[in-house]
Amino acid sequence: MSVPDETIPWDMVAACRASDCRKQVLTGLYQNPRCAAELAEDMDFARPTISKHIHWLKGEGLVKCLTEDRPHHRIYGVTQNGEAVAEEVESLAGAFARGYRIGRW
Repeated sequence: MSVPDETIPWDMVAACRASDCRKQVLTGLYQNPRCAAELAEDMDFARPTISKHIHWLKGEGLVKCLTEDRPHHRIYGVTQNGEAVAEEVESLAGAFARGYRIGRW
């Protein structure tokens, strides 16, 4: 029986899993830093929706702008906290896909 890692911000994991778009934006940026337009091309969401979720993730300290000086087509990536949350989001998604029951540590 394993014990959940107390260093992981589980409230952020839950918040990211609560929104399919937010989850896809975070894990997409974790896999490859890019701009909102590129994320929108890869996902089935409009660019303004992607931008809204990037803004939220940035405000929570999970995402950062890697090209602050650019006025347009800014590149975003994940922070260290964002990496930890993205890894857990992906891990939990994989566990559900394999049919595991979460909550049985």
